[in-house]
Amino acid sequence: MLLRKIVLTTLAASALLITAQAQTRPARRTPARPAAGAAKRPAATAPSALNLTAADMALVVEGVDFDPRVRAQLAASADERRTFATDVRRMLAAAEEAKAAGHLARPETKLRAELARSFVIAQAYFKQRQEAGATGPEQVVTEAETDAFFNEPATGPQFEAFLQDYSKNSQLQGQPVPEATRKGLRQHYGRVMVAMRKGVAAGLDRDRKTQLSVILQQAKLFAGIYDEETK
Repeated sequence: MLLRKIVLTTLAASALLITAQAQTRPARRTPARPAAGAAKRPAATAPSALNLTAADMALVVEGVDFDPRVRAQLAASADERRTFATDVRRMLAAAEEAKAAGHLARPETKLRAELARSFVIAQAYFKQRQEAGATGPEQVVTEAETDAFFNEPATGPQFEAFLQDYSKNSQLQGQPVPEATRKGLRQHYGRVMVAMRKGVAAGLDRDRKTQLSVILQQAKLFAGIYDEETK
């Protein structure tokens, strides 16, 4: 069913998707089952993740880059809305199981989760600026701002970690990133990180729609990893 193909953000338009969602699969349609004899995990209690309100679900639909026809289906059919909500909650439940199993403690998973959050906030900031009249990314994040970001002592190691994960989980299969690709990724990475900072300064990280997008994007990442390792 078309509505079961949950598209959380337009991350596919960015090279960061390769890292943020590498080795993940679409969320399962049923909650993960524990292995035989495994201790029962406590139920997740984070209200912002699992206990989504009707208003939250409306914001989720608004924030997802759905085809207008899909939006129309959701608006017209209570059954479709219930199915969509069920799919989202199952994905969130699987993500909570992944976190309970310790996946978030893994450096590579933590890196991808942080990248996903950064991209969502940056995307919201770019959209805000475009609505205010910006006509190109350089009007939102300048080259000088990107250069200044890369001159910060912590940026170099963080970018290298990003490149290593990119190489490991892309068609490069761990080989060195070609210089031309590295240059393009540097531009994308710098713009996203600087825009994320500006978005946080503008309070976008406290906007409920942005918070939900972060929750869902990270949940898709965690659930995909957990699904891959427990299938």
